[in-house]
Amino acid sequence: MSDIHGATKKRVLFLCTGNSCRSQMAEGLLRTMAGDRYEVVSAGTAPAAEIYPPAIEVMAELGIDISGGVTKSVDDLDDLNFDVVITVCDNANENCPFLPGKFERLHWPFDDPAKTVGTDEEKLAVCRRVRDEIKAQIAQWLDEQANDGEELSTREDAALGQAIRRDKEGRPCRILQVWLPCDLVESLDAMAEGKGVSLAALLREVLSVYVETPR
Repeated sequence: MSDIHGATKKRVLFLCTGNSCRSQMAEGLLRTMAGDRYEVVSAGTAPAAEIYPPAIEVMAELGIDISGGVTKSVDDLDDLNFDVVITVCDNANENCPFLPGKFERLHWPFDDPAKTVGTDEEKLAVCRRVRDEIKAQIAQWLDEQANDGEELSTREDAALGQAIRRDKEGRPCRILQVWLPCDLVESLDAMAEGKGVSLAALLREVLSVYVETPR
């Protein structure tokens, strides 16, 4: 799935047993916190009949409406290709169904508010606590994702900068700064050295096939 700018969003699946509380809250929270970057889905290994009412209520306290959601099995999902799969209960972690493709798998175990025995207020209190724990975990994960992206960008910029400094005709190299990953920059630099030409000359030759290179 792409956003309005055409960038591809990463697909995230929150998985628990009943898909009635924890995974539903996690889906609503991540979509609210970073829906511009992630396509978010939740499902269960043995879905309950309905979303846990206190979960709907405590999410509404944050201005997030999950009342229109439905519980669903992971087998009912139309697209099983995900970039990240996050189990939010031990049972789902131990019985995680087979999913195709390569994805990052994370396990964030949280207490199940739906198992709370007590008054309505006691059930809401447990649900609020777990909601806040999920929100904090998602916020931490988003920070980690941002830091990883910054570190990768820094490594790529450093490699390209090093190549440009070695190349007196480096101006054409700069237009590729947002295109080339670190390892490709290094490979091109090594190729240029092997051919006995400047990196800029090699890039100019490559670019001439696709675009008009600035002079």
